[in-house]
Amino acid sequence: MVKYLLSSFLIFSVQNSLAEQSCEYRNLENQFGPVRNQGEVGWCYAFAGADLIGAALGVKPPDTVSAFDVAVGYYSLDFDKAKKNIGNLGLPTEAVVPFTRAIERIAKTNEVFKGLPFEKREGGYFAQAIGTYSLRGGVCLESKFPSEESGISDFISKKIKSIESDHNFVRPSCTGGTGQYSAKAQIESLRNNVYEIAAKLIDQDANKKCEPRTPLSGPILSRSLSKENGDVVAKINEKLDQKSPIGISYDPCGLVEAKDKIENEETREECNHASVVIGRQFNKKTNSCDYLVRNSWGTDCSGYRKDIRENCKQGNFWVSESELNEIVDGVTWIQK
Repeated sequence: MVKYLLSSFLIFSVQNSLAEQSCEYRNLENQFGPVRNQGEVGWCYAFAGADLIGAALGVKPPDTVSAFDVAVGYYSLDFDKAKKNIGNLGLPTEAVVPFTRAIERIAKTNEVFKGLPFEKREGGYFAQAIGTYSLRGGVCLESKFPSEESGISDFISKKIKSIESDHNFVRPSCTGGTGQYSAKAQIESLRNNVYEIAAKLIDQDANKKCEPRTPLSGPILSRSLSKENGDVVAKINEKLDQKSPIGISYDPCGLVEAKDKIENEETREECNHASVVIGRQFNKKTNSCDYLVRNSWGTDCSGYRKDIRENCKQGNFWVSESELNEIVDGVTWIQK
């Protein structure tokens, strides 16, 4: 019996040792500036994409790549204009056609956003946003074009008011009378055009604010892997071994307090989110890896469930390997 217990203990110890060795400590927080807050604007992919781009380009904290500029480039994509510039990106010959087709798909997808306020043009994909960023003409930093929700909303609302003023739009008083209701109908019929004008002007203003952009030495290309097509946790470990961050597409709803859950019970479409994994450490209590996730919900950790909250600092939180594997749908990383 003693020999059996001793043997079992030795096997357990060896297994623990091997598990710890395969979970070498990594913390890439020093590659990034402060955690940003996307607020109610559904541009998580742009915030995560900007973090990946900034880390790949070696942007020095506390500055980072503007997530607002990433989103503007994605939603304002003009395929005809982009097609003319693709030849100047320095793409490998074999990548030109796939890249062109990808850009065309993005432009077609963006048709659904026409007529919507710019801040309501929500939802996107890492790889697509990173691809379109190569067409921006260079890097724009957060310090030039801030991405916090208040700055985005203020910037867009001022632009809308300016356009309405320039076009002599009259806001009805709603006190009755044909004139007021006629004016209201006119505003509603023209509002879609206002939003399209605003989108173009926001793109122009972004470029003005970002001047001079830092030139890119070549195209920024990304790769993605879905859980259906491979081991996403293994890929996360591979990139962390290389001291590189990696983006994750995942369901965050189980990580927050029950009262704060943001899910649609029928479609769960509100439970799609994007963040960046920036660290790894061995948890001796669970005998497995924990992973550090850089989110875009600001530095306040109070909205997470208790165990996540206790392991959250300045908006970066730790999550277990088993839970990470459960909630992640896919990963995206930048090719170097």
